[in-house]
Amino acid sequence: MDYLISGLQVGLIYVLLSFGIFLIYRTTRILNFAHGDIATLGTFIALTLHQKTENLLISVVVGAFCSGVVSMLFYRFIIYEGERRGVNPLGLTIITIAFAYILQSFEIVIWGAEPKDFPSLAYGRFFIFPAQFVVILLVSLFLMLGMYFITMKTNFGIQIRAISQNREASATLGISVKKVVSFVWFIASFIGAIAGSLIAPLYFVDQFFLFDPFVKSFIGAVVGGLDNPFGVVIGSIIVGLAENIFGGYISIKFKTAFVFFIALVFLLIKPEGLLGREIKERV
Repeated sequence: MDYLISGLQVGLIYVLLSFGIFLIYRTTRILNFAHGDIATLGTFIALTLHQKTENLLISVVVGAFCSGVVSMLFYRFIIYEGERRGVNPLGLTIITIAFAYILQSFEIVIWGAEPKDFPSLAYGRFFIFPAQFVVILLVSLFLMLGMYFITMKTNFGIQIRAISQNREASATLGISVKKVVSFVWFIASFIGAIAGSLIAPLYFVDQFFLFDPFVKSFIGAVVGGLDNPFGVVIGSIIVGLAENIFGGYISIKFKTAFVFFIALVFLLIKPEGLLGREIKERV
């Protein structure tokens, strides 16, 4: 039971991280490899604010907001300019990798390389569940329901879906692509930084602490279907559960290797993911 709960807990964190990957990919066709590092920056800011104010909730929200702003500025002044000049998605993806290394260096300069302890958002137990798990569950559900409402029930959500279908036609219809996609990058990194603060108590925070969760959340998105929001959620939970159950009952040393094995199997058998659409090209 403990392995099931811990697997679901980690899976929910992967959901939040992978949903940010999905949002950016759907609107720009770019895989943002700086996603985890931008979220790490927000986690560091939250930790610093908590040390000064001792209000963890406000610190986490402010840190997430700062991550969102950094991500939005990164898109508007670097990625968007690259798009405007005709840089292809692969080149823009490489730019995100470069930005990730820049952020890591910045974090070392400001906060040092020593791992730091992050306080838990909740202590004790709620019935048979750890309080931390209940917090992660409630926050994840709140954010996912909020994103569903925004994307499916608002005019802004219609614009996001239009851009993901046909960017040029959306611009022709009067949609401000730059403005909408900038806000998408903000939302993606805001959610990612929240995920970073939720998982931080399980680790020590340093500039690399979200690298492993980011990679596994990306695998979860691939397993579920990178172009399907429900697939991203299901795939991330599958990865979290499989990783922890394998680590608990078979071998903790090879649980990460098992996650990559799952990714390899899906890429060979169903490369579009569980709920993804098969891409067919006409000649």
